Amino acid sequence: MLHATLYANSLNQSLLKSLHGYVDLDGYDE
Repeated sequence: MLHATLYANSLNQSLLKSLHGYVDLDGYDE
């Protein structure tokens, strides 16, 4: 269920950005 995992990961990132909008999470990926 790779698609489900990717979808869940996408939701998690969206939730994190919503909860911590003041933090640039994209910058932490690298």
